[in-house]
Amino acid sequence: MRLREILCGTALAVCAASSGAQDTSAFAAIRDSIRAIMAAQNLPSIAVAVAKGDRILWEEGFGYANREKQIKATPETIYSLASISKPFTATGMMVLVERGKIDIDHPANEYLGMSKLRVYEGDASSITLRRILSHSAGLPLHYQFFYEGGPKQISDDEAIAHYGFSAYPPGDAYFYSNLGFGIIGHINERVGGEPYAQYMRDEVFEPLGLHNTLVSSGAGLGDRAAVRYDNDLTVLKPYVFDHMGASAVWSSAHDLVRFGMFHVGATVPGQRQIISKETRAKMQRAESPPSGPGTAYGLGWGTLEDDGGYRRISHTGGMPGVSTFLNLYPSEQLVIVVLVNRANASGAPRVSNMIAGALLPGYNAKRARALEAARARAATTTPPARDPARFNAILGVWTGSILVERDTVRFVITVKPDADIHVGFGNQLPVVLSNGAVGDGMFTGSFQAPLRAPDATPDSARSRVVASMTLRVRGDQMTGWVSSITQGGLAYGAVSYFAKLTRQQSNSNTGR
Repeated sequence: MRLREILCGTALAVCAASSGAQDTSAFAAIRDSIRAIMAAQNLPSIAVAVAKGDRILWEEGFGYANREKQIKATPETIYSLASISKPFTATGMMVLVERGKIDIDHPANEYLGMSKLRVYEGDASSITLRRILSHSAGLPLHYQFFYEGGPKQISDDEAIAHYGFSAYPPGDAYFYSNLGFGIIGHINERVGGEPYAQYMRDEVFEPLGLHNTLVSSGAGLGDRAAVRYDNDLTVLKPYVFDHMGASAVWSSAHDLVRFGMFHVGATVPGQRQIISKETRAKMQRAESPPSGPGTAYGLGWGTLEDDGGYRRISHTGGMPGVSTFLNLYPSEQLVIVVLVNRANASGAPRVSNMIAGALLPGYNAKRARALEAARARAATTTPPARDPARFNAILGVWTGSILVERDTVRFVITVKPDADIHVGFGNQLPVVLSNGAVGDGMFTGSFQAPLRAPDATPDSARSRVVASMTLRVRGDQMTGWVSSITQGGLAYGAVSYFAKLTRQQSNSNTGR
């Protein structure tokens, strides 16, 4: 309440301030909270920026962008954005849409080269660009990082050839896919006639006046960039991806808040209207099936229908050395940016929420009531996806295969009463399925058995490989993917393979 009194008492003065002068006294309590969060979570730096309408209210850096050189973070420091790259890449595609060079309701394969997307249920023509942009194309879990000194980066065409498939009819469900936005970036490059990084600079960054925004691995950026740190504050080596359009953009808090201002319709000096107001509104409309209560995905943006009484359009980013948040409240033309150069910074969304609570009337009270109601429900109910009763529908022995590269690998899942589940593949002995969950027609879980060994790297012995599965249940059939997840050393990623199983006749051993 004291924080709210401090901020509301000066909100009008802040909003009336000219764009060239900021009254940051209104944010004093939040500044103190940021410092406390950084100390408690051992964060190297945080950069924030806040805009309302056509004015930047506050932008500031805290801590060190480079601890070794004692370089302080500023609003102009460029940070790796991770998945906040996606709304940038989507904006780049919508430029081509408005020029009549792309139709997002056409099959993606029309715009690809030698490597094409494939489906195992349905028709490949149903993998449209709209479905890829909204994470509803059925593409699998995927992220591959290529560290300096590690395995060589593979091309977009190679990634599509190996991993570009839909395991169930596109449009059926939401599933977040980095590979999908790697494909969007690849198509921007092919249709735009320039390498992805150059296309984004020429058609998005520069026309929007984002002079500290670029596509990079992090190498060679010098003292203007925030170093990416591991959780123990070890400096991470530069890395790239086979999904550049999903993850490779770097930007400053100042540039990123200006990008958000463009998307909420504010008039920003030095910006061209590279896409129309109508196109921006379409990007912010929910397109995917729901991903949670009141949440979905538009064309490059996450949507939340009620965040403290306001509709929120947003994106986050998280990967080694990165925690980033960009929240837009279009009805209020409010934009909030929080950037951190370390992963798993749970305090960063708290900072964003504090800023929203300071500037949006009624936000704190409504959000507190919603969180309390959610906690009350959680305290009195078993999480539905893990309720043993849900597993009754899938009791039995399921046999089938996984397509790993060119090999067909035997795959068996045994589901017994009380959610006792074992998984076996190839010649491996069965292992217990962990975190098994059933809900909305999907069966998920993980198991400690490497489906694929990590690529040979100078420190591959440090790598740990586990597997996870995401299967769609339809009667006595399951289809989906099994992912091989590698972490540690210079091998980091998740690649997925198509899986299909059929339930065998019931028998006494399975409890059916």
